Amino acid sequence: MARMDKRAVPIFNGSENFATWARQMENRITSKGGLDALEADICKEPTPMDLSEADKRKLTREKQMIEGIARTELVMHLAPEIKDLRNDMSAFALWTELHALYSVVDTTCIVTEFRTLIQKMGPNEVNGRDFVGQFKTHLAKMPDQLATKNQLYALLLLSSLNERYASVATTFGAKKPSEFTFVDAQGAISKRSDMLMSCKADLDNAPASSATKQNARHC
Repeated sequence: MARMDKRAVPIFNGSENFATWARQMENRITSKGGLDALEADICKEPTPMDLSEADKRKLTREKQMIEGIARTELVMHLAPEIKDLRNDMSAFALWTELHALYSVVDTTCIVTEFRTLIQKMGPNEVNGRDFVGQFKTHLAKMPDQLATKNQLYALLLLSSLNERYASVATTFGAKKPSEFTFVDAQGAISKRSDMLMSCKADLDNAPASSATKQNARHC
């Protein structure tokens, strides 16, 4: 009896969840050694001039093999109704075109965009105003149709804070997402930032033995 392939991927016809299908497809192609062909048009990449002719031929064969793996897997998992899309395209070009046609901006995409910000605030950072400014700069780069996802932005902003802002996160954590906005979160962070910056100034300027310095350490 034939063994079932645990990496089996469904045929994509354009109506399924593309993000899920693409992730499964990438995992399958990676397991077969074809990932490089999804990340670049490897057969069009220049061959290093310092290689011997034999090594150049070997490298070309390796690239063609990787390209063949990736493209064959992609074509095998596309439905006939998108047949025209897959003709005469490299694996990289086909993969890129599929993403352009079927990717949608959803929660997963937003979270991915902000992944670099989620823990970007250093553990000793106190200037929350600057941090919010950086966050908003990145936010401005998001697609226009996401501008109404106010509560999500607020949640992502709160998730990005360090322990010095734990009181802010705790305050909003007791509320439902629909009960506060990004502006509310920004305002609370700014107030906490002003207090922390003031404490930092006191700590920097006070003599080491002063009561002010001792109190400021608890900010």
